[in-house]
Amino acid sequence: ALMSEKVSEGIFLEVGGTSTDISVIHNGQVMVNYAEVGGHKTYINSLDIRTVGIAGGSMIRVDGKTIEDVGPRSAHIANLPYILYTPPEELGELEIRLIQPVKGDFSNYCAIYDKTHDKLYALTLAGAANAAGYVEPDHYAFGYVESARRAFGVLAEYMGISLEDVLYQINHKAAKKNISVINRLIKDYNLDAGQIVLVGGGGGAAAVVPFLAEELKMPFKIAKHAEVISPIGVALAMVRDIVERTVINPTDEDIMMIRKEAELQAIKSGASPGTIEVFVEVDGKENKLRAIATGATELKTKNRLIGKVSDDKMLEIAKNSLKSEKVSEVKIAAKTDDYTVIQGMVYTKKLLGLLTEKKTPTRIINSEGVIRAQCPNGIVVTCKAGELLKVAEHYIGKATVYSEGGERLPRTYLLIGPRFVDLSKLISKEQILGLIKIELAGIPETEPVVAVFSTSVTSII
Repeated sequence: ALMSEKVSEGIFLEVGGTSTDISVIHNGQVMVNYAEVGGHKTYINSLDIRTVGIAGGSMIRVDGKTIEDVGPRSAHIANLPYILYTPPEELGELEIRLIQPVKGDFSNYCAIYDKTHDKLYALTLAGAANAAGYVEPDHYAFGYVESARRAFGVLAEYMGISLEDVLYQINHKAAKKNISVINRLIKDYNLDAGQIVLVGGGGGAAAVVPFLAEELKMPFKIAKHAEVISPIGVALAMVRDIVERTVINPTDEDIMMIRKEAELQAIKSGASPGTIEVFVEVDGKENKLRAIATGATELKTKNRLIGKVSDDKMLEIAKNSLKSEKVSEVKIAAKTDDYTVIQGMVYTKKLLGLLTEKKTPTRIINSEGVIRAQCPNGIVVTCKAGELLKVAEHYIGKATVYSEGGERLPRTYLLIGPRFVDLSKLISKEQILGLIKIELAGIPETEPVVAVFSTSVTSII
C-alpha cells in the first residue's frame, strides 16, 4: 500500500478469505513492533501486523433472530463453495441448514442447501457485503448479487426479520472485530483519526473495508490491483533491516556501531547504498537501542524517477493534512530535489487579545507526495553542510523545553541530498550531534542542507 498507493497516514487492511492483516502507515512509514496474531505478541521484531479472524470467506453463526457471530471459520476451511459466486440460474429451491463445519466448531454456523441439486453452500461476509451494495462491479470480491440477495433473503425468512436487518447485523458484527484492533492501533501510535485513510488490499478487501469505513466515518480506498497488492509490494519494496540491542546508557560509539551494522545489512539485502536511511531509536525505559535501515532496490529507485509531484500538489497535500488546524497561510519553507518542507501559520490571541501567539505546523513531503514528518510547531533552517553542526546545536538549545520532569528535546529531522534523516528518537543533544557528524561524512561543506526542529516552544508577536 505504501509503495503503490502513496499513503502518508493510513490503516492498511489486507483481506483474504479467512483472516485480515491490519497494519499502520504513519508519516509514510510502516510501523515496526513485535508481530501480533489473535491478540498475542509473537516477540518477533517485524512490521506491526495485527491479524483478525474476519475476511471475505468468514461464515455466519445464527441464534434465533440474532447474528451471533461472524467467523472465525471460513468457507475455505469448511470446504464449501460460496453461493455468492454461483450463477442464479444454477440455483434451485433453497433452505437454511445449521452445520458444524469442522469437528470442535460451534454447530450453529449457517449454510444454505440447494434441495433441487443436493448441494450445500456457504453464506459468507463477502456475500452479505455484495447483497448490501458495498462491493462495486470492478472489485475482485464482486459476485452474483442476485444469488446473494436470494440466499440471504432465505436466511431473513428463517430468522423472522428483514433482509436489511440481516445484512446490517452481519456487516456490523464483522466490523466490530476490526474496529477494536484499529482503535488500539490509533492509541498505540497516537494517530490523528482525522487524517487516517483506510486502504484495502487482498481479494476480499471490498467485502470488509467499505462498511468498516462507514462505521468509523473515515475515508477509504481499495488499492489498485488489490488482489495482488502484496506481490506488487515485494516487487517495489524498500529493503528494511532492523538491528536491536539491549544497552544501558548507550554511548556515541554504541550508536555509531549499530547504525553501521544496520546500513551494511540493508546493502547486503539489495538496497542501493545511496538510498539508505537509518533511523536510530534509544528507548531509555527498556534499555533498547534499535537501528532501522531502509533503502530502495534498483527497481524502486527507477520507479521514483517517474512523475514527481508538483509544488501546487505539494501545497494541496499539506493543506489537507493541516485541515484540523486554524491555518491562515500555507507556504513552502524549504525545498531540495527530493523533499519539500511546507509550513502553515496559526495565530492565537492571548491575554484578552493583548498578545498573539504564533505557531508554525510543518510537514515534510517527499517527491512522491508522501508526508514523512509532521511537526505541530516547526523551525525550518536551510544552511550549508559545513554549518549544520553549529546550527543544530543553537536551535536544539533554543527549542528545548525544561520542566520538573527534565528536558524535552525538539524532534530533529535533516534533509541531506536524497536522504531524510530522522533523529527524533534520540534522547540527548550529544547523541543528535554525534549522528549528524556521521550523516555529514562525505558531504561537501558547501552543499545546502535543511534542518527541521519540532518544538512546543511558540513565539509571541
